[in-house]
Amino acid sequence: MKSITREEVKNFLFKKINEGLSPGTVRNIKAAISGLFTQALEDGHVDSNPASRLGRIFKSKDQLLDKGISPFSAQELEVYLKTCHENNPEYYPLFLTLARTGMRLGEVLGLQWRDIDFAGKFIEVRRGWVENRLTTPKSGKTRRVEMTP
Repeated sequence: MKSITREEVKNFLFKKINEGLSPGTVRNIKAAISGLFTQALEDGHVDSNPASRLGRIFKSKDQLLDKGISPFSAQELEVYLKTCHENNPEYYPLFLTLARTGMRLGEVLGLQWRDIDFAGKFIEVRRGWVENRLTTPKSGKTRRVEMTP
C-alpha cells in the first residue's frame, strides 16, 4: 500500500469512469479505497491516504466526458515534465505545479510565497490571476491543495 500514489488512484478512478461506470459507482469505489487507506493510516502502516479528498473531481460522468478530460498516464506525465524541464527550465516549476496539483492556471499565477506551506505539504489557494489582475478564486473561497513530495 505504501507504493500507491495519489496520481495512480486518480487515474484508476478516471479509467473506471471512462469504462462507463456511473459516477455513483466510482464514488463508492473511491470510498472503499479511501476507507482501506484510512484504516492503514490509523494502524501506522502508511503515512498518508492517497484517496482522501478526491470526491469533488468526480462530479458526474457527463461533465467529465463533455469537457474531454483524459488525464495523462504516469508515463505521459513523466514525458511531459521531462520535455518541459529540457525546453523551458525557467517555467518547469509552473508546469510541475499545474501537473501535480490540478490547480487552475490563474490560481498558480496568483500564488505568493506565503501561500505555500512546505512543512504541512499544502498550498492555500487564496487568489487568482485573471485579466491582468489579482482576484478571488473562482469559487470565491480559499481552499487547500495537497503537495506531492
